[in-house]
Amino acid sequence: MMHFSRKEKQDMGLKFVMDLIRTGSPYGKEHKSKLSFYGKDKEEALQRELERTRDLRDRLPSLRESAEELFLLLHELRDIRNTVLAVEEGLVLSELDLFEIKYFLKRMHRIEEIRSFLLSQELKLERLDVIADLLDPAGTGLNTFYIYDEYDEELRVIRRDKKEIEKMIRSLRTPEEKNELLVMRRKIVAKEEVREYEVRRELSDQLKPYARILLRNMDIIGELDFLLAKAVLSEKFVTTLPVVGDLPSIHMVEGYHPYFAELLKGRGREFVPVSLEVRRGSTVITGANMGGKSISLKTLFLNVVLVQLGILPFASKMETPVLGSMHLLSVDRENPDQGLSSFGGEVVKITEVMEGMNEMPSLLVLDEPARGTNPVEGMAIVGGLLNFFRDRQHFLLVATHYDIKSLTGIHRYQVRGLREVNLDDHISQEKEDRQKQVAYLSDLMDYTLEKWDGTPIVGDAVKIGEFLGFQEDLTAEIKKLLE
Repeated sequence: MMHFSRKEKQDMGLKFVMDLIRTGSPYGKEHKSKLSFYGKDKEEALQRELERTRDLRDRLPSLRESAEELFLLLHELRDIRNTVLAVEEGLVLSELDLFEIKYFLKRMHRIEEIRSFLLSQELKLERLDVIADLLDPAGTGLNTFYIYDEYDEELRVIRRDKKEIEKMIRSLRTPEEKNELLVMRRKIVAKEEVREYEVRRELSDQLKPYARILLRNMDIIGELDFLLAKAVLSEKFVTTLPVVGDLPSIHMVEGYHPYFAELLKGRGREFVPVSLEVRRGSTVITGANMGGKSISLKTLFLNVVLVQLGILPFASKMETPVLGSMHLLSVDRENPDQGLSSFGGEVVKITEVMEGMNEMPSLLVLDEPARGTNPVEGMAIVGGLLNFFRDRQHFLLVATHYDIKSLTGIHRYQVRGLREVNLDDHISQEKEDRQKQVAYLSDLMDYTLEKWDGTPIVGDAVKIGEFLGFQEDLTAEIKKLLE
């Protein structure tokens, strides 16, 4: 799926979301595995897919029974692509193969009936009643398949004769009397097998013109399955229909990250929604240690990626242009095999990303870039990146601790950080209390992002260090250097 590695999908939370999109059929699973960006000149198709997901999501409460039946039918489907491809190649199908096609057709036709009720004109399946009748010549309507007598008069006569011989064999008592009849039966069975093969060959030939239609229907079922799974997911969470187009910014209001939201819920805490606008050019987030900057980056990035894939984002409002590429650098890029340091690996990745950018806008998200080098050069590198992208059509979003207040033309956000409380009464030097203190700090932290108003940004690092155990004289030395 796309160009993200497994580790990148895991890191941004995309794998978590895709696992929540629970398709039922092998065709739905295949469709999900091959999912890709809509890309250039596909804005209308992307918007339509997002609207289609929203519409089905909104209708699900009133169509619950039909949706549940559809979901069960999708789970009953088996992957018979290879069987259909064998038909297309002119191979003779086995009795089991013919049964599988009949089994698939019965469910496909019922899926089409439910689909027409759920989606009206969308994702139509082409009915193949002619094949259904071909594989059920007696019109029984049963799921089972057999090389029926109705297929061939000669076969019917052979089977009649075989029954008569078997009846006679059962009536005889001595082996001598039975042996001659058993020889006759073996000859009749051989004739039966020859005729059954001819019937299977004829049936395979008759199915061949419909092979492409069957394969197309399987693709449509996969798309339908994935659409239903997306709608079900969107109903369970707060999601929104985003606006896509040639927009000047990526704007997310009250966005959240389902993985981190679930993680925090397990710890008895709530995820603080992230509202953020990333304009073309450079945007930077600064703020307190433990302030949730990394989660804010991943929340925006995940939701942008989901939109580009036709999946409703986890937010109350979302606007984004169609992007040419998206990149999140948030992990240690040390590569021992190539002898690269963390910073060196980061430089290589950023270079590769910039070389791959084209006329379509791209999104590049950097979490604490240049943290693997000395602070003076690190600040210059971050400032250089922000200045380089400042007047370009691409979107650069950076979270950093470096002081970049002297830069102009940069869109800035800051994390509010620790609330105005007196921590002195809670400071403890006892080791056993420190984990409790960390939890206490988390409760006091305000993770809200707000646009920087130009006032000096005072970090909470020293305050946090003192609270978590820095000795008083160490804290005094640190404060002297900040004066």
